[in-house]
Amino acid sequence: MFRRKLKAGIGLAAVFALCAPAAAGAKDALRVGAVESLTGPVATAGIPNGCGLQIAADYINEHGVMSKYDLELVIEDDQSKPAVAAQAASKLTGDDITLFVGGTSTSTVLAQLPILKDAGAFYTGGTTKADQVFDSDALVIRLNSNAAQDGAVIADYVAKTLGAKKIAFVALQGAYADGVLKSISMALPAESKIVDPFIVPADTTNFQSVITSLAASDFDAVILGTFGQTQTVAFLRQYKQAGVQKPLVMGSGLLFPGVAKAAGGAAEGVVSADLWTDAIANPANDVLKAAFEKYKDKHALCKDLPLDKQIAITFSQVLLLAQAIEKSDSVDPETLRKTVMETEWELPQGKVQFDERGQAKVTYTLIVAKGDTTVPLK
Repeated sequence: MFRRKLKAGIGLAAVFALCAPAAAGAKDALRVGAVESLTGPVATAGIPNGCGLQIAADYINEHGVMSKYDLELVIEDDQSKPAVAAQAASKLTGDDITLFVGGTSTSTVLAQLPILKDAGAFYTGGTTKADQVFDSDALVIRLNSNAAQDGAVIADYVAKTLGAKKIAFVALQGAYADGVLKSISMALPAESKIVDPFIVPADTTNFQSVITSLAASDFDAVILGTFGQTQTVAFLRQYKQAGVQKPLVMGSGLLFPGVAKAAGGAAEGVVSADLWTDAIANPANDVLKAAFEKYKDKHALCKDLPLDKQIAITFSQVLLLAQAIEKSDSVDPETLRKTVMETEWELPQGKVQFDERGQAKVTYTLIVAKGDTTVPLK
């Protein structure tokens, strides 16, 4: 377990126009729970998630974003296992924690929801994209995008910008690939189609047979829907080595600076879309970037990590929670969810509102790999 109490600093987060200055003296401790995949196969996403949570807690406490509370972040490791995630959620709710942030994968998040529902807890949805998070009747909102939103932006780029009619799709077996394939297929116009998807075993690292088929085909474009850095980097390197000339597009949220860096130039020119890039120009994003640089060296989970979307989204979850507490002057879970749903929020990814289910209405930036990072596509 990672457990830490962060003491409040002084000052005011002017960018958020909060009225209450930090109290002159000790504040009440407000415990906020998180169940993240800090070990196991999903840790490549869970570790940056945890880093984002810790950076946000530091910023919130130092700048007095909550005038009545110090934020005490309590993070449990679910080991990338749904059963362990459920146990961790039970432990935290058993300790009377009713406010939750973070959460890595669909399976681990869904395993927590029945426990959070029974506890009447408010939850910011983690980084899962599955719409099943709204089927539990728990007090949930979600800042991350869903599969339908992701599919629509990629389908629009491939069909309208590239003009592709016959499209290849490569992904690893599993529910994630099924969701990406379905969402993109449904969003494509009638004249554009994904034909003969290449769905390979989840532990595949040798894509030579797939790439040989792609090179010999008459596809207009290739969409890569792999989740996980190891397999993604393997595909990108082998695709480049094979000299395939067909445009390569990655599913939304799958191309980030860590992938581009690990690919060692093999991602050059690959296009994707994402909710966040460090090039987004707004005051809240400036706050995120400054906070990351200031606090990252304090935390083992942030070691050697670049600032990316995983960190940005989890940072935003904690920041949103703190702002909602300050705005509503309440820590009641139902009141907080109502406040979040009724308000437009200024967050690092831009201005955010929520639909009637609690899903954020997201805005995307098209990005392209350049060197060892990603930049907005011009």
